[in-house]
Amino acid sequence: MSKRLTLSDLSSTKNSTLTEILSDWRQYDLDTVVSTILEYRRRKLIENEYFLNAVSDIELSESKSVDILEKEYLSKNNVNTYLELKQKDEDNPSDEVIKRKLLHKAYREQIFEIESRSKKNSSKDIIVGALWFAGGALVTLISMSNGQGGIIAYGAIIFGAIQFGRGIFNSMN
Repeated sequence: MSKRLTLSDLSSTKNSTLTEILSDWRQYDLDTVVSTILEYRRRKLIENEYFLNAVSDIELSESKSVDILEKEYLSKNNVNTYLELKQKDEDNPSDEVIKRKLLHKAYREQIFEIESRSKKNSSKDIIVGALWFAGGALVTLISMSNGQGGIIAYGAIIFGAIQFGRGIFNSMN
């Protein structure tokens, strides 16, 4: 099955990706290949050896010139130029593009919610961490003053330090 890329996909690709698509043009459907050639020319990229070899291979395979394939593709989409087609695509995005935009928007909203929640909880983390650290240090100091020595409440000290550090870090972001 051949791959299909939308105009918005092609518009957002790097120049090297366009060359890769043309190098492996048999893996893509004809509309994608013709769109890639049109996008390549719209960007006024240098028609290098890869481009020219791909174009001649396509012409041999389809038994038509690329110019004819471009005209057929544009007329199939009821436009005269590639720029009109891009504008039409931007004005009437496909379901796939709409879904992708909605998904990106949902991701951004979730990230914002997580960041705001962690920032809101940062002062609580600082206080709780400081209390655990101070409590652990106090218990340890009391045990050392009795002569028994050693860090008895090392867990509380470590937990308090981590919680305090997390609170400080979240408040700075």
